[in-house]
Amino acid sequence: LLSRKASLALVSTSATGPALAERLMASLDQQPGEVNNYANLGYIPGGTIGLFSLARNLRQTLPYDLGGADIWSSASFQSVNSVADFGLVLVLVSDPETARAWVEQVGPALKQNGGNLAMIASAQATPLVQPYFAGFPRQLDGLVSGMAGGAAYEAKSAGGGIARQSWDAYSLGLLVSVFIILIGTALDVTYRALRPGKKGK
Repeated sequence: LLSRKASLALVSTSATGPALAERLMASLDQQPGEVNNYANLGYIPGGTIGLFSLARNLRQTLPYDLGGADIWSSASFQSVNSVADFGLVLVLVSDPETARAWVEQVGPALKQNGGNLAMIASAQATPLVQPYFAGFPRQLDGLVSGMAGGAAYEAKSAGGGIARQSWDAYSLGLLVSVFIILIGTALDVTYRALRPGKKGK
C-alpha cells in the first residue's frame, strides 16, 4: 500500500495495538518519506460498541492521532468523513470474536456506501472468518488466511517477504522432522530384527 502512495489511517481495538503499529511501520524497508504517509489514530475502546461508534461517526470517535494532531484537516484525510470514504478497510486479526465484530459492526456501513472490507486473519480465526468471504452475499471482499495464505499472496504479487521466508523455513523443518522419524523407525525395526532371541532355561 505504501509503495502505491496510499495514505494509511491505523486504528486498533487492542490496547497494545497502536504501539505495535508504530513498530510495524518503523520496521518497513521503504524509501525515505514513504513510511511517513500514515496516521496512527490509536486505540478504540469499548470493543463492539467502539466499532459501532467508529462506523457511525468516525471523526467524533477518533478526533486526533497519537500525537494530538487533527489529521482530518490535513490534505490526505480532509475528504474523509466516514469509514466508507476510505478506499479499503483492511483488518489484521487473530481473535475470531474481534473479526466477527468488525464484519458485523463496520461491514454494513461500508457495504451501504460501496466500501470494501478485507482481512488478514490468523489460522485460528480463519474457520470463523471464511464463511463471511465464501458466503452469499459476500461480506468480505478479500481474505488472506494464516502463514500459508501470506506466502501465497507474496508469491502471486511477485514479491518476497517474511511470510514466504517463514513458510519455507517451516516446510523445511517439517520435512527434516519426517526424515528423522523415518530413520528412527527404520533403525528400530532393524535392531529388533537383528537382536538375538532370548534363550530358554
